[in-house]
Amino acid sequence: MTILDVATKYGVCVGECGLTPEEHWPGVLDPFGVAHYLPRRFTRRALRNLLLLVARRDREADLGYLNIKGYDWYYLWRDNVTASKMAMDLGYRLPARLSRLDRLRCLQLARKGGVKLSRRSSIYAWAHND
Repeated sequence: MTILDVATKYGVCVGECGLTPEEHWPGVLDPFGVAHYLPRRFTRRALRNLLLLVARRDREADLGYLNIKGYDWYYLWRDNVTASKMAMDLGYRLPARLSRLDRLRCLQLARKGGVKLSRRSSIYAWAHND
């Protein structure tokens, strides 16, 4: 399996549009909700980045889902969990070390917003996973 195969499976633009390769490289969502990603060597990190982009695209496109600024910590957790589930469906396991910065950021955003993650056991367990 290649990054191109995964991108094609999830409907991600891989360079056949008006954006330059430099704009595709890090992965971006355009204002119309289209995910853009440039195919590269297959690594678990590249797979995770692509799946995070797909998870964010799907979450933001869902009209019934509440996307507001105060829940950034929750969206960070949800997108990571969704990306991990998609990777498992593809037959890959994403190591916890790849999400370390996201887990720390989730803790930071929750504390900043006055949210006690200890009351949300699954998010708390994910954020404190070392």
